[in-house]
Amino acid sequence: MVAICPTFHDGTNESLSSNFELNYLVALSNIDSEISQFIEFQTIRQLSEEEKNAYNAPFAERWFKDGVLAISGSLEPTSEDHPSALNQREYWEKFRDWEKPLVVISTTHPVQSDWPVKYRQIPGAAGQPHLHFTAETPLPEMDFADEVLNTITDFLDGL
Repeated sequence: MVAICPTFHDGTNESLSSNFELNYLVALSNIDSEISQFIEFQTIRQLSEEEKNAYNAPFAERWFKDGVLAISGSLEPTSEDHPSALNQREYWEKFRDWEKPLVVISTTHPVQSDWPVKYRQIPGAAGQPHLHFTAETPLPEMDFADEVLNTITDFLDGL
């Protein structure tokens, strides 16, 4: 299993809460905007015109853009009593017992910054080629695509 940008967060991080609330409001107010604007807002690099065109491909119906809201924090707890905070805590409890091979790809973004410590508690993560970027981006697969691809390939080759 590959976990890119794991977001098991229980809503207790103050800086995370404000960041995700801002992202959620930006996405909600701009849901009819081009999707590439939101993706670029989340990355630390500029998207190419080709990438922007791909993200802005026509959507058959407006609800197809709902994934943007999920990425932006509507599913990410912004407080301890957020509806998904309990789910996140339950997921983490189950994840701590995961024994199948697991590689974690994370960054210093507040939603991921504790993963270099957390993955050490997961039995299946032991000895795997984890990748942690010292960059505050929630989308390492966008900002560091080559490194992420190489890590995943090496992981799969080792199975």
